[in-house]
Amino acid sequence: MAVTYVEWAANQAVVVDWTVIDSAETAEAFAAALLGPPRLASGRNAIGAALLEGQRLLEQNQITGLRRVIDFSGDSAGNFSGPSIADARAAVVAAGITINGLPIICESCGDGLADIYTDQIIGGPGAFVLPARGRENFADAVRRKLVLEIAGQMPRVASAAP
Repeated sequence: MAVTYVEWAANQAVVVDWTVIDSAETAEAFAAALLGPPRLASGRNAIGAALLEGQRLLEQNQITGLRRVIDFSGDSAGNFSGPSIADARAAVVAAGITINGLPIICESCGDGLADIYTDQIIGGPGAFVLPARGRENFADAVRRKLVLEIAGQMPRVASAAP
């Protein structure tokens, strides 16, 4: 499996470049690399631009994979600049890329953001949404999401443990 980690807001910033995860050691090294850099993305959300950047990164790397997936997470559905979410989503899915969603649900927000991710952001074969119930549950939700994706058990909508 090959992964990269990109922060997004008004801009997109690669935090950790493409890494082939083929052992516990490479997984641990990738995880450690995530902890060092300060936040690199800033400003208001540009979801459409972030999706298109994910597509570009998948199409322009030197790794050939069986599946191409953008794991998209965030705490809002705002798209304050750049291409529309609908246009970007359509382009990404047309390129054969799946978009899975991990909305970060605030304690008092309800599941509205998960519904928006389901209706407007995810797409492609086996796409699903797995909400993180607050920032404190984000790491567990990411882990569960990756396990589901790697195992090929991709529900349309799932829920993370509270």
